[in-house]
Amino acid sequence: MDDAPTTREDDRTNTGAGAGDFEDFFRSRFAEVARAMMLAAHDRDLGEQIAAESFTRLFERWASFETEDHALRFAYRTALNLATSHHRSERRWSLLRSSRGQELGQDPAPGPEEATANRAAVFQALRTLSPMQRACAVLVDYADFDPDEAAVILGIAASTVRVHLTRARRSLRAALGAPDEELEP
Repeated sequence: MDDAPTTREDDRTNTGAGAGDFEDFFRSRFAEVARAMMLAAHDRDLGEQIAAESFTRLFERWASFETEDHALRFAYRTALNLATSHHRSERRWSLLRSSRGQELGQDPAPGPEEATANRAAVFQALRTLSPMQRACAVLVDYADFDPDEAAVILGIAASTVRVHLTRARRSLRAALGAPDEELEP
């Protein structure tokens, strides 16, 4: 038997989430969460930053998660909260700029996600949705969670997810000029 003391990092990496390894979980799930947050935040770099912060917070709590599914739900919920917080800050800056009648900061340079007209149109259409509609659409239609799983992530009833999802799809169809069947999963 090895009597060597374990470090706190060893504890976090080797226990929690069903005794799974955080590094393996990160490698298999980070890109998925980052892509979903890119859509939720309307910006590739910001989506990656939000996902990175979410996984940092997940790492700090890794030992408290019993399953990887629970850890993944935490990562998505945290990332969506961070995206919402960012949007609130953006709105405050926008209101401040308009109330002063001048620009207080430059808009960031367009990212590679604006390279195609379709992608730009989708980002613009997503911006028209409420934060909850956008979160439901991203989780169900992009991240491929079913409405029940999305409800757990968002902390709302599954029926509420379905209502937001229906409204989001209707708005996206109208904004993108797509026939009804094109945007259904």
